[in-house]
Amino acid sequence: MTGTKRGLESTPLVIDGVLYATGSWSRVYALDAASGRELWRFDPEVPGWKGRNVCCDVVNRGVAAWKGRIYLGTIDGRLIALDAATGKPDWEVQTTDPGQPYSITGAPRVVKGRVIIGNGGADLGVRSSGLYPDLRKSSRAVHDSWNEIVLGGSLQAGGMASFADHLTGKQAQQIHAYVLARSHHEPGLLERAARWIGRYACIPVAWAAD
Repeated sequence: MTGTKRGLESTPLVIDGVLYATGSWSRVYALDAASGRELWRFDPEVPGWKGRNVCCDVVNRGVAAWKGRIYLGTIDGRLIALDAATGKPDWEVQTTDPGQPYSITGAPRVVKGRVIIGNGGADLGVRSSGLYPDLRKSSRAVHDSWNEIVLGGSLQAGGMASFADHLTGKQAQQIHAYVLARSHHEPGLLERAARWIGRYACIPVAWAAD
């Protein structure tokens, strides 16, 4: 059906006898749930080079449905509303900066007339040498240059992105104090820090569903 050998990770929806599923490259398929007959398909025509922005293949996890519309997030950061009966687009909006390596593979959610969608990007936008440094063992030079590294981006060439767009100077110092206070003890520090930083890897945004 999909005509591709790429990954398939969609969780289908079945509404009034129609099964809605997604395939690779953010394509949507509507099938008769009883017979499997294809009713329509929609291809958002994501540019092929956008596939390099996702870590784990050009998959899509599914769609949302609300009041006769099907809502789709695309690899290139668009949110598209389709007519559930025909598959024709009703509207679309670009939810991410096209110049940045962001992507959407998750299924949207509709809550009280708002479409909630998140994006990925930190998986490829932030890279290291392959090592996971223990911040508790940072050198004196790192501590002395904390703001220049975290906010100024002085180590971007080595893979440490600047967080100037996400943190204030006070927040950067609070993180620094957190690291210093727990130096050389408290197992599980890195795991908790990763969960905190992970808030910026997938940022939910709400759009009016109609």
